[in-house]
Amino acid sequence: MAEANSTARHPKFKDLTGQQFGLWTVLHEAPRRNGKVRWLCRCKCGRERAVVATRLICGRSRCCGCPLGIVCGKKHGLSR
Repeated sequence: MAEANSTARHPKFKDLTGQQFGLWTVLHEAPRRNGKVRWLCRCKCGRERAVVATRLICGRSRCCGCPLGIVCGKKHGLSR
C-alpha cells in the first residue's frame, strides 16, 4: 500500500540528489513550476537556487553566474 505522503513519479524520473553538475551540487527536489521538475542546487560559492532538471542534465546550467563561473564555461568573449 502506498504512503499518503508519497507523490506519483514518472517511470523515467531520475533522482539527482547528491550529483554534481559543473559547480552545482544537487541537494533535493524543489517544488515544480509550470509542470517542470526542479532541483534545489548549491553552487560552490554557496548560493542556492532551484534549477530545472533538463537544464542540469543537458549542461545548460553549470553554475549560478558567480565569478567562479569562469571555471565552468561562463566566459564567452562575445561582449564588446
